[in-house]
Amino acid sequence: MTRTVVAPATPMVPSAIGVVRLSGPEAQAIGARVFGPLPLPRRAALRTARDAEGRALDEGLVLNFPGPQSYTGEDVVEFQGHGSPAAMAQIIDACVWAGAVMARPGEFTERAFRSGKLDLSQAEAVADLIHARSQRAARAAAASLQGALGRAVEALQADLTRCRVRLEANLDFPEEDGVDPHVHAESMDLMARCAEHGRQMLAQTRRAQRLQEGLRLALLGPPNVGKSSLLNALAGDEVAIVSDVPGTTRDRVLGHLVLDGVPIEVIDTAGLRETQDPVEAQGIARSRRAAGEVDLIVWLGDATGNIPDDRALLADVLAQRARARADRADVGLASDDLAGSGPGLAGVAGADVICVLNKADAAPHASLELGGSTWDLMVSARSGQGLDDLRGWLVAAAGLGLAPEEAGLWSGRERHRQALAAVVSLVFEAQEQLALGSLELSAESLRLAQAQLSQITGSMTADDLLGEIFSTFCIGK
Repeated sequence: MTRTVVAPATPMVPSAIGVVRLSGPEAQAIGARVFGPLPLPRRAALRTARDAEGRALDEGLVLNFPGPQSYTGEDVVEFQGHGSPAAMAQIIDACVWAGAVMARPGEFTERAFRSGKLDLSQAEAVADLIHARSQRAARAAAASLQGALGRAVEALQADLTRCRVRLEANLDFPEEDGVDPHVHAESMDLMARCAEHGRQMLAQTRRAQRLQEGLRLALLGPPNVGKSSLLNALAGDEVAIVSDVPGTTRDRVLGHLVLDGVPIEVIDTAGLRETQDPVEAQGIARSRRAAGEVDLIVWLGDATGNIPDDRALLADVLAQRARARADRADVGLASDDLAGSGPGLAGVAGADVICVLNKADAAPHASLELGGSTWDLMVSARSGQGLDDLRGWLVAAAGLGLAPEEAGLWSGRERHRQALAAVVSLVFEAQEQLALGSLELSAESLRLAQAQLSQITGSMTADDLLGEIFSTFCIGK
C-alpha cells in the first residue's frame, strides 16, 4: 500500500507563514487527527494543530484537496501556520505519530509524475523554477512546466512514428524489386525533417542549459594587460586586487554577474609568462587548467602595444584545453555550443575565444589589427569604453542573444541534451541505412531514436534514473 508522507513545503526558517503538507491514502484521516475536522474540498478553514496529548501547537488555515484533483494526484492536506521552525517540527512529529512518514526529497513531485499529473520534463521544471538564478531562467522553467518541451518531444515522436510506419509497412509487403521508390523518397524526406527538428531542439536545449547553469569564462593573457581591472569593471565591484606590479594575481579570483538574464561566472587568472617564482608558477598552472574547465576564454591584450601579444602561447593553451576536454569526454561543450572564436583564431581547434584589446583609453588610434594579430573588440576597463559591446558578445556567446519570447526556450538539462544528441545521430544512421537499401536496420535505428526521446518525458525511464532525478529536489517538493 502507498504510504502517506508528510514534509514542510516551505523552508524551515523563521518566516510569516510555514506550510506542512500531507499526501497519500491516509492524508485526510491523519489530517483530521492532527488538525480537527477537515473543511470542504478546496476550501480553507481556521483550525488548531494538536499533538498526541491534545496540546495546541499552532493555529492556521487547513486546506483539503481530495485526489485526483491535487498536485500529487492523491489526497492532499495542507496546514498553513506560522513560520516557526519549532512549531512546524512539532506539527510534523504529530503527523508522524498519527501514521504518516517523512517524505523523501522530491517525493511529492515524483508522485505527481507517477500519477500522470506531470511528465518528467515538467517535474524537472519544478526544481529548475525553484533554483532559477535569473528572470529569463525562471521564464524558461515556467514554459517547461506548462509543457513546452513535452509538446516538442511529442511532435518529433509523431514524425518518427510516421516514418517507421512507412518503412515497416514496406517490410510487411515487400516489392519484388526491393524498396518501393515512393516509400524510399518519402521516408528520406521525413527523416531529414526529423533530423532538422532534432537539431533545433538540441540547440534550444543547449541554450536553456546556459540560462539555468550560466556561462563560465576565464580572463587570460599576459601580466598587466588589465584582467583584474576588467573583472572589476564587469562585476561593478572591487573583486580583484589591481596593481601595476606584474604577477599580482596568483590564484583564481571569481566574479559573478547576470547579463541580460544570463548568469556568468568570470574567473580572473594569473598572467601567463615564464617565471622563476614558484608561487606565481602555481598560479599560472591554475590559469592553464581554468582554460580547460570554462565555456569561453576572453584573451586580453594591450591596445597601447607596450605588452606584446603571444598567440603561440594562446595556441598552446588552447591545445591543452582541447586535450582536457577530450580526456573528460566533454561532448557538452562542442564547438557549435558557443558563438565562437574571434576572426584571428579561425580554424584553431576548440577555440571558443574572444580576443579583446584593453586600455583603449590610452591608445585612441589603435586598431583591431595590432601587432600582427586580429582582435574582436577594443575596450577600456578604466573608462568603460566598449564594455557594453563585450557584454553583448558574452550574451551572444551563450546563444541567448534573443529575447526569451523570440528564442522559444524551455528549461534544459544535460540528460535532455544527451538524449537529443543520440536521437539526431540515430536518425542520420537510419538515413544512411535506408540509402543502402536496408529497411530493417533503418526502422530499428528509428525505434532506438524514439526510445531515447521517450526518456525526456519519462514515458520510458528506468526507476534508478527517476531516483537520481528526484533526489536533487528539496524536501517538501
